[in-house]
Amino acid sequence: MPVDIVPALAVPFPLLVICELLGVPGEEWPRFYEWSEAVIPGASELSDEKKASLQLEMWQYLVGVAEGRRSAPRDDVVSALARATSDGDLLSEAELAMFLIQLLVAGNETSRNLVAGGLYALAEHPSSGSGCEASRTGARGGRRAAALDHAGDLVPADGHL
Repeated sequence: MPVDIVPALAVPFPLLVICELLGVPGEEWPRFYEWSEAVIPGASELSDEKKASLQLEMWQYLVGVAEGRRSAPRDDVVSALARATSDGDLLSEAELAMFLIQLLVAGNETSRNLVAGGLYALAEHPSSGSGCEASRTGARGGRRAAALDHAGDLVPADGHL
């Protein structure tokens, strides 16, 4: 049975990982996807007003999570950023928002393109996958890390093949 790998794997997988890194429920990934698409130029056909509304919603959500972690830290990236200091001062709301938005949007887009493009490249050129087994088995993290590293060789970070 054919599967469209982009919506089935390439879209949710990076967002689920980002949710885990941020210490938020994995069920948030569809919302994170919508926010990310609102920030990336040309990624969606949403009106400018809708994009602005989604960007504000994302800002408020991420800053709200960070504020909560200042008083009740956990073992996650948001807590580390919420407690980080610069010249002895905690990061401002704007600094926190920019770090977290960048992590969400850039981490999502590049990882999604790597998964989708890497699988496409391997489907089009199955023999190219042998490079991750033969020459990179000594990579830190074993064969899985070597496969991801090799996919990065096959697909540019912007996802254009």
